[in-house]
Amino acid sequence: MTRKVAYQGEPGAFGEMACLSALPGWEPVAHDSFEQVADAVAAGRFERGMVPVENSNAGLVPGALDMLARKAVAILERHPLHVAMHCLGLPGSSLDSIRLVRSHPMALRESMTFIDKHGFAIEESRNTAIAAHRLKEMGDPSIAVLASSRSAEIYGLDMLATNVQDSPDNTTFFAMIAPAG
Repeated sequence: MTRKVAYQGEPGAFGEMACLSALPGWEPVAHDSFEQVADAVAAGRFERGMVPVENSNAGLVPGALDMLARKAVAILERHPLHVAMHCLGLPGSSLDSIRLVRSHPMALRESMTFIDKHGFAIEESRNTAIAAHRLKEMGDPSIAVLASSRSAEIYGLDMLATNVQDSPDNTTFFAMIAPAG
C-alpha cells in the first residue's frame, strides 16, 4: 500500500515537488489550503503533510507557522526545496504579448525584478500550479504565470522565460508535519 502525503495546490505545485523530493515513493495528494493539509494530518488521514513556511528571499509565508502551531501536528523537519521560477504562457504566446502575470503571492515576491523589468501587472493566485491550470483553461495569450517546469509539462504551457526568480539560490523551506503525539 502506497503511503500518502498531503500538500496544497495541484499537480506541478512546488508543494508537490517538495513531497516527491523529501518522501520518494509516497503519493502526494492535493488539498485546497494549507489549513486543510494540517487538518488532514491532525485527523490521522495522512501520515505526513508538507506546508511551505519560509522562502530564502521573500521571507516567511504569512500565517503558515501560526496556523501550524494551532493544529495537533508536529513539525518533523524543515525540508529545503530549490525553487526555479519560470514564466509560462500559452503555446504561441511571447513575452511581448503578455500584459498580466498571475501566481502565488510568494512567487510574485520572489520574482519582482523580472516583473518590474517587463512592466507586467500582477494578480495573485492560491498556488502556482493552480494559476497554470487556470491559464490553460482560460486560453488568454495575454496572461502568463510564474510556476515550475513541471507545471509547464503537465498543463502544456510554453516556457517564455526561465529562472526568473530574483536570486539563483531561491529556496523554499517546507515544514514536514505529522500527527502530534
